[in-house]
Amino acid sequence: MKTFLIILAIVSVLAIIIAIILGEIFFTVGMRRSDKVVRISKRAKNTGDDKPLVEHWDMKKKWAFEHGAIEITQESFDGLKLRALLVENPGHSDKFCIICHGYTGHAAEMGFYAEKFYGKGFSILLPAARGHDISEGKYIEFGWPERKDICGWIDYINANYDGPQIVVYGVSMGAASVMMAVGEPLPDNVICAIEDCGYSSIIEQLKHSFKNMLKLPPNLLIWIGSISIRLYTGINIWRDGFATKQLAKCHIPMLFMHGTEDRFVPFEMLDKCYNAHPGPKEKLAIEGAVHASSAYTGGEMYWNKIFDFVNKYIDK
Repeated sequence: MKTFLIILAIVSVLAIIIAIILGEIFFTVGMRRSDKVVRISKRAKNTGDDKPLVEHWDMKKKWAFEHGAIEITQESFDGLKLRALLVENPGHSDKFCIICHGYTGHAAEMGFYAEKFYGKGFSILLPAARGHDISEGKYIEFGWPERKDICGWIDYINANYDGPQIVVYGVSMGAASVMMAVGEPLPDNVICAIEDCGYSSIIEQLKHSFKNMLKLPPNLLIWIGSISIRLYTGINIWRDGFATKQLAKCHIPMLFMHGTEDRFVPFEMLDKCYNAHPGPKEKLAIEGAVHASSAYTGGEMYWNKIFDFVNKYIDK
């Protein structure tokens, strides 16, 4: 019996050590800021060719600077210096679009999207999410604190302009951030929001990533990962980070979009998010689009849908 208890104690200690190591690896790979880390998104089992979109994005990274972008800052609710690129549209300070980038992305990458809204008379705000690009932050926090950061950028616009009509738009993690933000109290001049391939919750996205992309046991790693996430960021993924819960509190019109061949943020999350919103709402599935490529794959149909939707709620 004594020998058994000793062996049991040793096994238990080893299990704890392994769990701690796995948790640290998970957090370092998935959430700790680093431009040198190979992210789990590289393992996305997408189908189709997204190379044309990547090349198109590369050509648009200079768009903001070619259109007079200035760098602006705000201090977040938890003391981080957050930065964004502001592109004023001459003679059009009455309409703004806030465009939020995805996981490990950069503000200037969203020039592909900004160009379209700018052409419709919008001034543009391109935030760099916390833990990314030109903003401060040690961690990538998957949209939960970012929801308050988006509210902060809305407040910035309202403090510096005369109550312009605001559209909030996001892709991938930026879309999840937008869906979480719309559950917060927003000023009346936020007229609508658009999300493209956002996930329904942090925990569901992690489960999908572990099981379908990394081929690892999701339940064990979720339990281990949740401890690391809570320890480093204070986020309780069993309670926090649910876009669906936030959407249920949303009172502004929303457009939901997703590619049918998305294997990174699974296509079925489109209906989860859409059904959570009480309305008014619309949705569009882009046939054949892989993750974050709907704007390229959908082409004119994608943009016509967006601006038909926006025009229903904006005062021209």
